Amino acid sequence: GLTKYELCMTNKPVMVYSENSTNALINSPFKAKKLCYHISFKDTEKKIRKKLTEIQSNSKQNNTMIKNRKKFIDTRGVKRVFSFLKTKLIKNNELI
Repeated sequence: GLTKYELCMTNKPVMVYSENSTNALINSPFKAKKLCYHISFKDTEKKIRKKLTEIQSNSKQNNTMIKNRKKFIDTRGVKRVFSFLKTKLIKNNELI
């Protein structure tokens, strides 16, 4: 979970692994938005090796993923949560 977000804040290629169908569902937005490479419990060894080779050799794709991550992931999450709590849970200076 959180390690994925931390890795996505780096300027390095990121690969996430889905060990079951629930993880695959959780990781699907990252894959769909091209934020990282994805491997799954369904992938064959051959397919995993191919993706590892792609990470090493496809600098254009790696750079695209890094740019995409900068668009979708930032360090302002805590500020947004606090703002939400402040505006939605506090009314007339009283905690609801």
